[in-house]
Amino acid sequence: MICYMRINFIKKNHFFIFIVLFVAFFVNVSCADVLETTVILIEPLEIVPELGDTTVNTNTIAYLFKADTLSHAIESYEDAVNGVITNKLTLVKENYFEEAVYDEKINSLQFNETMDRLVLGVVCDTATKVYYYRNIETDINLEDLYLRLIVKQYVFADKPDTTDINLPWKGRNL
Repeated sequence: MICYMRINFIKKNHFFIFIVLFVAFFVNVSCADVLETTVILIEPLEIVPELGDTTVNTNTIAYLFKADTLSHAIESYEDAVNGVITNKLTLVKENYFEEAVYDEKINSLQFNETMDRLVLGVVCDTATKVYYYRNIETDINLEDLYLRLIVKQYVFADKPDTTDINLPWKGRNL
């Protein structure tokens, strides 16, 4: 008699049982680990005009700032090399940054894990004294973010140090 009552209960309430099982499954899946930090890797490349080949530019240093290009600016090459940005509203210079470490195994500038979703990345080429900057957006569950900076040096008669870069990086000379 008890077995008959259980079967009868399941037949009458199959939708209710389905909902309970679905909720239990959803709660189990939604409790998965969320990765909140991202490792940012920047590969600085240079196109050699004579050869036409792309090589790794080892004359670079890079910084990350907890800022963006709307609220902050890099005023000069000296500021960029020293890790200094200027607040556009208050004109106060700030130097709270994280410096990249060059990883020879993967030929990239590597930043430690960042939890910020929007950062300002600055790359300085110490040989040509040119700096590049851009906003870098990360996302939750994005373990590694790989970026490339491809630079082609060329010379005009009236502008001896002109640089061509791939967007979205913006570059400035001295």
